[in-house]
Amino acid sequence: MTITNSLIDLHLKIKEYKAAFIFLFLFWLMGFLVFLFTEINQSTLIIFLISLGIRSPIDSGDFGGFFSLMWPILLEVVVFGFIIGELLEKYNPIITCKILSKHQKNHTVIIGYQHLAERIVEHCIENKHPFVIIEDDEELVEDLVSSGHPIVIGDATQTSNLIFANIIEAKEVFICINDVRISIVCTEKIREINKKCSIYVRVFEDHVQEYLEQPPLNAFSFSTSEWAINNICKWCEGQKGKAFRGGCSRYSCT
Repeated sequence: MTITNSLIDLHLKIKEYKAAFIFLFLFWLMGFLVFLFTEINQSTLIIFLISLGIRSPIDSGDFGGFFSLMWPILLEVVVFGFIIGELLEKYNPIITCKILSKHQKNHTVIIGYQHLAERIVEHCIENKHPFVIIEDDEELVEDLVSSGHPIVIGDATQTSNLIFANIIEAKEVFICINDVRISIVCTEKIREINKKCSIYVRVFEDHVQEYLEQPPLNAFSFSTSEWAINNICKWCEGQKGKAFRGGCSRYSCT
């Protein structure tokens, strides 16, 4: 686990114990104020030490006994419980990767993790370019999560997940999913948050491509299937045989 992941996990642990720490502080503050008015012959420093349980109160009566009994118990349950929990409990890699995603800037966001997305991620890793993946299937990105890469596990159409991916500061977004409806919704929501980033959408249908390329979306749409068949047609140029001619005739390559 890297230092960054450790700090993020510590932040999550403190956030989890937030209510307990607030209660502990309020209980101490109540004791300090009571001792301030009851221990009138003591200095502020001594009263502070009494409120911490280091010294015993003299003139506070029953409240002093109650506070002296409860304060060590609360201190042990909250503070020592937090420390022991932090030392023994394993960090949650999914949550850590999600928090890490929120701190990326000028990065590439990849929505959906399939063949094209894998190539994009490999390029980002090799060139040390920051990236964030949004994928709702945890199994597909299990290895990347274990490696501590910034990943948001969840539905890319939910605005909260886009915010966790820090879309507003993204340089470019690649939408690499098969569901056309989700691609359109993602493009619309991304453009609402970030007006300037480049959006690349993998989609086959011509009418969907036309819609995505028009303002205000201004996305760049493409079809990997079309790219593949065009390359195949180039490879087939000059070849003879019914298999080549029949396979490429519909694309005017013969």
